This record gives sequence, structure tokens and C-alpha cells, in this order.
Amino acid sequence: MLLLVIGPFLAGCGGGGGGGQAGTPADTDLAVVYFDLENRTDVYRDDMLEIRFTAPVDRNSVTARTIRILTGPNQATPQNGALIVDGNKIFFDPTISQQQYDNGGFGAERDLPYGFQPLTDYQLYIPGYPNPKTISNYSGGPMVADYF
Repeated sequence: MLLLVIGPFLAGCGGGGGGGQAGTPADTDLAVVYFDLENRTDVYRDDMLEIRFTAPVDRNSVTARTIRILTGPNQATPQNGALIVDGNKIFFDPTISQQQYDNGGFGAERDLPYGFQPLTDYQLYIPGYPNPKTISNYSGGPMVADYF
């Protein structure tokens, strides 16, 4: 499980593996190879999260159900924010809603200006195969395993 404490603390551990970059063939098995907040203790409320994968991610497979930032009792409440796909990277911006981002509102005043709540635990969860609600590569290959 990856546990984020936004504010002065961040603790974490997570699953993933392999190596990869944006030039990897589209049919490469999809797995997380890098998460920029793992084991960090200096997270700001407006920090954008970066997740890198072994292959380019199909933008149409990325939704609030396939990449989850959870908080609250039992880590069951989703964090609002925008998921931004760039090749083999997905960024999560906690200061702008997906709707505002999709409507080109990046230059406007942020509709979630405060981002993460201070001193709050967050968990990154990406369901993998055999869960049908998972991200996929350009060839439709699913995330090979859960990441949390």
C-alpha cells in the first residue's frame, strides 16, 4: 500500500516493476515503473503526482475508476483532481477538476485551488488484471497487476 500524508509527512511503499520509457512498443506489458512521491516527506498540497509505466498508456482507458487517489475512512473516498496522460506518464493534478481540464481550463483560476488536505492520508490504487476497470496500453493490453 502506498500511503501519502500530505503536509510535512509522506510515507510509502508500492508494487511495480520492470523498466520502460515512452519509446517502448505499444504491446509491452503495462506496469508502474516509477511514482515520484514514493518515500518522500516533503509533499505540498498542490504537488502534481507523476506515475510512469512500461509502455504508453491509452488515454481513453484513464478514468477516476482506473487511477484512484483515495482518502477518508478505509481509504474509500476519491480525491478530486485531473488525470493527464502524456505517453507512458500519467500526472494527477489535485488543483483542477477533470471537467475543468477537459474543457481547456488550465489557464483559468483553479476550481480546486487548495489541492490535497493537510495532514491527511492518501492511497494511490491502480487496479490491474483481471479487474476489467484498469488502464491499458495502446494495444489494449491491461495493467498486469494491481498497484497500491
